[in-house]
Amino acid sequence: MLPQKISLDVIIEKQTESQVTCEINGENSGYQGLTVLGDGLSHSIIGMMGNALRGQNILVNPAFSELYFARGTLGRLRSEFGITVTFSQLIPQPIEPEEFEAEFGKSFYGFDAVLGFGNCFVGSGLEERMINSPAVEIPTWDKLVQYELLKDIPGLNLPETWSFNDGPRTYQMLHKLQETYGKLVWKPRTGAWGAGIVVVTPENITDIISSLLESSLRKASEAAPEPLKNQLDTISFGGNSGLYDAKEQQGNGLKWVLTRTSLETIKVSRAVASTIIQRFVETEPVVYEKTGERHHASARLIWFGEYLGGYWRLSANPISDKDPMNAILNFTRNKLSQKFTPEEAEMFRAYAESVVPPILQRLSLYNGRVEEYERVEALALQRSLQEFKPLAFSLFELKRV
Repeated sequence: MLPQKISLDVIIEKQTESQVTCEINGENSGYQGLTVLGDGLSHSIIGMMGNALRGQNILVNPAFSELYFARGTLGRLRSEFGITVTFSQLIPQPIEPEEFEAEFGKSFYGFDAVLGFGNCFVGSGLEERMINSPAVEIPTWDKLVQYELLKDIPGLNLPETWSFNDGPRTYQMLHKLQETYGKLVWKPRTGAWGAGIVVVTPENITDIISSLLESSLRKASEAAPEPLKNQLDTISFGGNSGLYDAKEQQGNGLKWVLTRTSLETIKVSRAVASTIIQRFVETEPVVYEKTGERHHASARLIWFGEYLGGYWRLSANPISDKDPMNAILNFTRNKLSQKFTPEEAEMFRAYAESVVPPILQRLSLYNGRVEEYERVEALALQRSLQEFKPLAFSLFELKRV
């Protein structure tokens, strides 16, 4: 199998001093925070990719960002490794083989390897020729499936994660979780770059629930007329947009049973697939060497066939800034990064080398049968509801206001 690219976002939990992986990301994992420090990984990754694909004819989805992280990448693949690179049209969503051939004029089975199609060529039988395979890429994209699949891997320490419908009673569950854990993280199941993430605290929970509820109801009201006539329309819930088919209307409320029309293996019900709630993990602060002040910090660890390196992503402001949003750690939004000390570098190398192989081994079991991720999703939703059984409700009910 070709090398697979993932990254881990790891923090040191303040209370336990344990390493906690808050999130696992896939083929488009960035490392710009390391590049600005003068230690970009693109040259190494392209070299490893070139050796794995030497002399081959490859198909690349323009969405595969690795080929754009450094200048001269395409020329290097062609001249140094003798690789023939063909780009498809931009394909942002799953596509059937026949549909691809009709639009592109070529069969993707005619290529030695395909890059950037992990969420697109589902069930194609190309897993051995893909960076990343659907079995790897789908759980890095869907954080609920990710948690349910990998939560028991020793040392990974994924924060407890739940997903509910975003209708009114969901917020009762949010209240119960907040009472239990104090702080929570509310974020999109399929988000990126820190977009849509909210830190929920006892002080702001009422305002957050009001805002989220108003937003979800407004979107449902705006989206309802045409989809409920069994027509396709583009609608959006919790930052997750796409083509959906609305099946029925019931009474004065809206009963949604929505299926993403182009992906049968991952059925998406209205907003069940759009948001998750996680236990908030307090980070051990890291001293920013330029100012001497302490910041919240998350380590981004990059893996491509092997551990390649990482760096600290720091909060925009020191920990003296008590705004909960200051604890959201993403280089794209904060623009602060820092190199590991030698001791930190060795610690994180050991950590990555202990948890990533079991992650990839676990996901490889689903090569050729990612339709089973639908069952994993159902188990995760069932578990979430069972933990709050007194508040159980229909996942598909949303009343108009």
